[in-house]
Amino acid sequence: MKHNSNAKNSIILEFKDVEFSYLNQKVINSLSWTIRRGEFQAFIGRSGCGKSTFLDLASGLTIPQTGVIEYHGQKIVGPISDIGFVFQQPTLLDWMSVSENILLPIKIKRLISKIDFLKLTELLNVLGIEKHINSFPWQLSGGQKSRVSIARALINSPQILMMDEPFASLDAITRDELQELLINICRTHNIAVIFVTHDVQEAVFLSDRVCLMASGCFVEYFEIDLPQIRLPEIRFASNFNEQTARIKMALLRKDKPSHE
Repeated sequence: MKHNSNAKNSIILEFKDVEFSYLNQKVINSLSWTIRRGEFQAFIGRSGCGKSTFLDLASGLTIPQTGVIEYHGQKIVGPISDIGFVFQQPTLLDWMSVSENILLPIKIKRLISKIDFLKLTELLNVLGIEKHINSFPWQLSGGQKSRVSIARALINSPQILMMDEPFASLDAITRDELQELLINICRTHNIAVIFVTHDVQEAVFLSDRVCLMASGCFVEYFEIDLPQIRLPEIRFASNFNEQTARIKMALLRKDKPSHE
């Protein structure tokens, strides 16, 4: 696919009246939505609201039965190649070293180059795991494994990063550290992020926009009013707490879509 990578604020992915059903049950319902280059959007909602199916559709792993999904203005007909994935579990291969795990997405497609090794070194340094380059997953802590998983998702310089509750299993301090690290990396490299979480505070801290999902569609959007640079102390600011409370209240009352 050809696209204009220099258009910093251009729409990168767009849903147009997308619907998807499974076993005669509508999972995604008349969904229209966009994300721009460098934009960080978080997605919250009760279990079963359609978040996982939305991720499958956004990545091209699932094709909608109705409507169109476009990547850089072109209809998606299969998996998108230049996106990165980070899941709740790091899914690292125990018999491979940290460097081998990170470089695996490249090795599957082509020969690894000197530039790839330079990118590997850069990511290891930024993520603070340079000392573990030759370690194996079973030698790492949960937080270190998550850092390796993020590095693997970034090694191909993706334009979109898709993250499905990547920090849910970590302790609070490690989770906060990785949130701060993630947003700094994405801001620096202008990466768009689709971030699924059940943690409203996490969604507010990370995002430009929070999308509340229910019954297969987005029922409410929240534009987050926080500085672009997210310092740790923002978590204790009254503005942060007010926005968190507003979204939590909406989450409690939105059991089904509102068409008002």
